[in-house]
Amino acid sequence: MLKTRPLAVPLAVMAVSLGLAACNGNDDDATANQTPTATKTITVTPSLGRVSNARVILRNPSNPAQEYGRGNLNAQGSATINIPATVSAVVAELQPLAGATYFDEAITDDPLTAANESLVPLTQNLHTAFTLSGAANASIGMTALTEAAYQRALAQAGSAAALNAAYINQANAYVQQVFNVSNILQSPVIIGSAADYANLINSSLNAASREYAMRLAALAQQARTQIPGSTQPAIDMMNALAADLQAGGLDGVGVNGNIANLPYAVNTANFAAAWATAMQAILANIQTLLTGSLSSTELQNLGNYFNTLAAQLNVTPSPVIAATPVRTVNGIAEYACSDRNNIRSVNGGATLDMDFVNNSGQSVNIDWLNTLGTAIRYRTSLVSGSNYYQNNTYVGHPWLLTNGSGACKGIFMAVTAGNKVITLNADGTSTLGVPGGSSNTEPATVNAALGGNYTLTYHQSQAGGLYSDGQQVNFSVNASTGVLSVGGMPLGNPYYMKFGGVANTAEVIWKDGNIEYALTNNTTGMFNEINISDSSKAKPFMGQFRMPAVAQTCQTTGADNKLGFNNAPTDFCGFVRGSSSAITNPDIYTFSSGDADKRILKITVSAGAVQSVIVENSTYAFGCGAGSQTACSGINFVNGANQKEFVFSNTTLDAITGSTQPLTVTGGSVIHPVAATGAASQLALPSGTILTNSATLTVTLMPAFPPSGRIMTFKQGNASATLYDYGNTLGIAAGDSGMSIGINPLNACALVAGSVTPDTPACSDVGVDFNRSTGKVTFTNTPMHAIVFTCPGSCQLSGQLGFTPY
Repeated sequence: MLKTRPLAVPLAVMAVSLGLAACNGNDDDATANQTPTATKTITVTPSLGRVSNARVILRNPSNPAQEYGRGNLNAQGSATINIPATVSAVVAELQPLAGATYFDEAITDDPLTAANESLVPLTQNLHTAFTLSGAANASIGMTALTEAAYQRALAQAGSAAALNAAYINQANAYVQQVFNVSNILQSPVIIGSAADYANLINSSLNAASREYAMRLAALAQQARTQIPGSTQPAIDMMNALAADLQAGGLDGVGVNGNIANLPYAVNTANFAAAWATAMQAILANIQTLLTGSLSSTELQNLGNYFNTLAAQLNVTPSPVIAATPVRTVNGIAEYACSDRNNIRSVNGGATLDMDFVNNSGQSVNIDWLNTLGTAIRYRTSLVSGSNYYQNNTYVGHPWLLTNGSGACKGIFMAVTAGNKVITLNADGTSTLGVPGGSSNTEPATVNAALGGNYTLTYHQSQAGGLYSDGQQVNFSVNASTGVLSVGGMPLGNPYYMKFGGVANTAEVIWKDGNIEYALTNNTTGMFNEINISDSSKAKPFMGQFRMPAVAQTCQTTGADNKLGFNNAPTDFCGFVRGSSSAITNPDIYTFSSGDADKRILKITVSAGAVQSVIVENSTYAFGCGAGSQTACSGINFVNGANQKEFVFSNTTLDAITGSTQPLTVTGGSVIHPVAATGAASQLALPSGTILTNSATLTVTLMPAFPPSGRIMTFKQGNASATLYDYGNTLGIAAGDSGMSIGINPLNACALVAGSVTPDTPACSDVGVDFNRSTGKVTFTNTPMHAIVFTCPGSCQLSGQLGFTPY
């Protein structure tokens, strides 16, 4: 279905960061209405880091012109406003005044930067919408997530006049579900200078407010990583989230198509991983900024706190359709009318057109079911013998057809790309088809490996075309939605050509008028070129876009857990191991660099020998041993009991993506640790789940804490336990569905007497026996506390985990 057009309400500023529960600060008492005697106090804290020179106005959601009260921000960044005690729903709006600024944590990574250089001009409004119970006072946060929820509520209501408590509560709950935040309306701890970062481990402040602050700060850092040149990363992230969630799920598609310069991955697993990486980057910045201000123990406590929370970050996809189709024909799913209340729009996929043909003998109404399941009327009383052509709907958007009395005649949804035709027949049945019947094309599915951004050079075959020889154009392929963006112009509905009734799946084609863009190779997932054709020409083929030649002159030296490259691109010159994981049948070892470049090394082993290798990031991919690639050579697989080591010596890797020339892995090795034999795992979590030997162990080295620094995560289904070995202290966290916990009182215990503090008890005093040399950690009624959600029962850990000794 068409995503609802945006209302004339400006997107507000990114509220990624930290806000303190406010003090009195009603500096401007002007209100639009006479204040009654009975009042309640609302404290609003905009959270961009501390905001200065701005005011907050509390409005009636369905009548924005009606003000309940207003107040300027005080020195702590909050406004305290009295409103009538009877008010039950409010929209709070932040308005920048002259010289308005906010402190952006994502641009504080240079410890030599003066504090005022982290102040960013604030020029946009920000909102939070909330409901109130009775006459009780309330403290409310205003963040990136509340702005996204407000914009979503407004879009779902259809107009400001229709915005009510139900839409507000639904939107807030939706955003909380997407980001797994228990309460987006709470006030985060405020950060207005580098020194304020110490408040994140101040146990006298509310734990939920501190954790919310860190989550939001990491979102801003994630935007800066994704858009390196940004001068306002917090605002960039806020605007993107608000535009995205306003129009549907977290899919990178706004009401006007793909969102430009998206500061995050639309794949929710990748989003969560980048979020956690950004939190680690924020931690590194803070530890540098506060070195000398905090003790080594306090810095370790800060690290424990951040790393525990980073391990719990998660992003949930949009709600899915709960109903099961009664049939699916030609890429159209039909649902039973009895499932009407279980069906709603999910993340918008590829765009397509849908033709509704009414041959039923009676008039029908056509409604789109939006993301809340609300019916939005698109055609009333379509008479029998006529059709209604809906241009630009989406895969995953259902349509409800009813007769004149409102009785359901059918619910239909496109589940594949390509235009569709739905015909209601006189006998009560429906025919589900595609335009033209037996076509020489069929809808295409874009290979996920081809997704990404490309800067390509045009090689002309004949003159008179749309592009000139040597011209460079930016392309973006969204494999999940099937959209090809050409210089910022989105094209949908990809298709294959059929020859002799068989689709050529190696080539995916998009059409823009007479111009066709044909991308290969969709079968292998390796980018070759984009061929350009013009069907109005006698000779349609005009030329092709190819990867520009990349200079490969870089050389590095290898070592343990570091690979050296030769003849490599300067921005892809080596690999340093950060973490690793493994699966069996087939035996595949995956190594991640753990840095912002996100390089992945994947090694497949068969019959005790290396079969294939691929090393890649978002720009390049090189490999050996797969398909027509050069056979892998010069790799010694050391199959030890406690670790698997791969030693490279002059191994040639063919170019797959981003280059046309091979590179050589001249030396070095990567090591994957294996759980020690006999080190049985049997750890009982408070949720009732037991981690066993079947748990997957992932180890990430922490060079900042030599020689033993590492993170060990044991994961089995939804349950996990994580150990953070900082040398002198041990961070401990665990999680399960609806549970996220850390060891009392501040998520770590001391391994040596010199590190014991009131917040970091001796591990032996809280039932923890940690032994690196034997590869075992034992818990005996170890007290834990809830980080997010709640902790059931006595909230203790008991049992044992095994790992590779070191």
